[in-house]
Amino acid sequence: MLSLVRKKDQKVIIYDDKGLNIEITIKLLRNKRVTLNIEAPKGIKIDREEIYISKQKTAQKQKGSV
Repeated sequence: MLSLVRKKDQKVIIYDDKGLNIEITIKLLRNKRVTLNIEAPKGIKIDREEIYISKQKTAQKQKGSV
């Protein structure tokens, strides 16, 4: 895990050697909340953690019923 400190409008870039780049920009800081802009290539799925977990549980249930 990597922990970073960023200010408004600063960015974090996630990339690999094959040219896959994901850009995260801090857009707003207010009342202990952060607004992020995330730019990623088509085909990269981005979800909030609770949505991701819900999708994983649904997929597991569907596998179990097949």
